[in-house]
Amino acid sequence: MSSKESQKQQVCGCEKLLPLMEKLLEQTTILIQQNERKDNIVLAAIEQNNELLMQYLDEEEVEKTGSHYLDSKPKTL
Repeated sequence: MSSKESQKQQVCGCEKLLPLMEKLLEQTTILIQQNERKDNIVLAAIEQNNELLMQYLDEEEVEKTGSHYLDSKPKTL
């Protein structure tokens, strides 16, 4: 086999691989985008969870110490 024939076969092989590589790249891009959307959903859920936890802790603190609102009002008779 001559060197030119070998080069032609290599080029043909590469040309056949090109559509497969493009499809693989497209699928990888889709997976990355889906993963990014999932990460955003998880982050939003964590932030919402933190807010709810802080509200719960604030309510627990008020229940333990009592309301400061009534204590701060001046007593008038």
